[in-house]
Amino acid sequence: MIRSVYSVTIYVHNQNEAIRFYREMFGFEVRRYEPLGPAGSWVEMAPPGRETVLVLYPQAMQTDWKMRRGFILLACDDVAATHEAMVAKGVNFTQEPSSLGWGIMALFTDPSGNEIGLLQVTRAAGAVPGARPAQGSIPPPPPPGRKK
Repeated sequence: MIRSVYSVTIYVHNQNEAIRFYREMFGFEVRRYEPLGPAGSWVEMAPPGRETVLVLYPQAMQTDWKMRRGFILLACDDVAATHEAMVAKGVNFTQEPSSLGWGIMALFTDPSGNEIGLLQVTRAAGAVPGARPAQGSIPPPPPPGRKK
């Protein structure tokens, strides 16, 4: 049985710069640093006390890294405050904090061009189509335009 997501990988052009960025901007810590040869190392970082790690994989060791770009959302309790603190540290945002209706999100890129979002969920997720509500739960409201 799967118990969690172990890692998410991003491709970086300079691992030392990436380590410094994630440590200074987010307070991430290095969990694993395993040399892979002259082109780089296997580097895992994560917020203190969290299980899922971010792997900073060297672009030089993955020839098709441009095709493998991902998008990462980092959970925050307060996107506006986190955004303000990161701007003060020199992070350039590509999207200022904005409402999604169910949450608040802001976007920026890391030094290697990976797109990263800050997400503050402000409303619980709606029902999954076809799923049965948990016992004792309140059913979601009807879609717009429909009456109960």
